[in-house]
Amino acid sequence: GNDGGRAYDGPLPQVGDLVSGMVTDVKTFGAFCALDGFEGLEGLVHVSELAIERVRNIDRFIKTGQLLDCKVINVDTKTKKIGLSRKAVLMMQKNKQESPPPPPRQVATKVKPAPSSPSS
Repeated sequence: GNDGGRAYDGPLPQVGDLVSGMVTDVKTFGAFCALDGFEGLEGLVHVSELAIERVRNIDRFIKTGQLLDCKVINVDTKTKKIGLSRKAVLMMQKNKQESPPPPPRQVATKVKPAPSSPSS
C-alpha cells in the first residue's frame, strides 16, 4: 500500500535556509508554498510572517502562483511541516539597504540622451 500520496521522503531544508516557494494555497492564517528544489514538499508562511507590516487581508496581499523568497524558521522532521518566514527575508533586505545593492544585470537606459540641438 504505497498510496499515501503526499508522503515526502526527500531531503528537508535546514532552519535558517533561504528558499523560494510558489504559493499553492492561500488561507486566512497563511500561505502554503511548494518549495523550489524540494519536489513535493510544502511549507507554510504564517500570516504574521508574510510582511513586516500587519497583513489584514491576506487574499488581497498574496495570490496563488506567486513566488516568495522565504527563510526556513521551523522544520518538523516527523510531520514534514516546514515553517517559513517572508518577513525575515524582507527584514534582511531592509537591513542591507544601508549598503548599495549590486547594479542590475540588465542595462536599464533610464537616462535619455540629450536631444542633439540642430546646428543652424
